[in-house]
Amino acid sequence: MFLGFMAGARAAIMEENPLLFFGLFGLVVTIIGGVVKFSRWTSRVDTKLELFVPFMDEIRKDIKDLFKALGSPVTESASPIQLNEIGQRFSKQIGAADWARKVAADEIDVIKHKEPYQIHEFCIGYVEELFKSDKEEIEQTKQIRKLAYEAGISRKQLTQILTIELRDAFIKQIQGPA
Repeated sequence: MFLGFMAGARAAIMEENPLLFFGLFGLVVTIIGGVVKFSRWTSRVDTKLELFVPFMDEIRKDIKDLFKALGSPVTESASPIQLNEIGQRFSKQIGAADWARKVAADEIDVIKHKEPYQIHEFCIGYVEELFKSDKEEIEQTKQIRKLAYEAGISRKQLTQILTIELRDAFIKQIQGPA
């Protein structure tokens, strides 16, 4: 019934204006062709995106590896690890050397007979222990954290600076005045 109606409508349009019929027919064919073409295009884009995701993951990993290879912005790769100019500037801003001298004076008996690498390991553990949230902070540690925050020093950079300053303070105390 519907097809009969359509056939009748087509015949009526063709008799009155055949150009209009072919124009409408061309428009319908163009729209259908566009839909088919668009669906093929989107499937190709989806396929390319599926290939692109692993590529971007690999690039992201490579960039992270590069940043790791660059090292810390506050230390130099020397033996032993030392603060670079930026690290020394931050250390002065937060008073890390003064803090380290006070801690070293209090804890000297713990590390008196240790090797420098053992002292460094002790300092890493000591500084990490300062940042445990359940430990009550002493006033000087609060001040160091506040100054580090204001100077824009990350927690990792802060622990590196404090560790190196503490290690150096211990070694100076063990060796005595130069």
